[in-house]
Amino acid sequence: MNLSDQFHLNTLDVAGTLSWIFLLGIFVKVVSTVVGVKHRASPFLPPGMGDLVWWLSKLSALLVCICAFALSWLGDDTGAMAIFGGLFLLAVSLVSLFAMKRIKGEGPGPSL
Repeated sequence: MNLSDQFHLNTLDVAGTLSWIFLLGIFVKVVSTVVGVKHRASPFLPPGMGDLVWWLSKLSALLVCICAFALSWLGDDTGAMAIFGGLFLLAVSLVSLFAMKRIKGEGPGPSL
């Protein structure tokens, strides 16, 4: 096995791992969003769990964008890289904005 075959095998391993992380991120985003919407004003979530659900729903979007960008980079798809790079920048700016509002106590849910 020469060096190019080893690189190709490693690239496939990385792409497979990124794909699973992408799917896990989508799953976490969907579950945390559903739980957050369903139990928005519910006393059934233990204390502190609402904050965890809120942060999971925000940070999983960043993880998904990073994985999608990396997968398009591995596939040499410049169009997808531009789209997912733009989505990542949008997600970073919005998550930062929502986090700052939450820290200041202006956003939904308890302030930190």
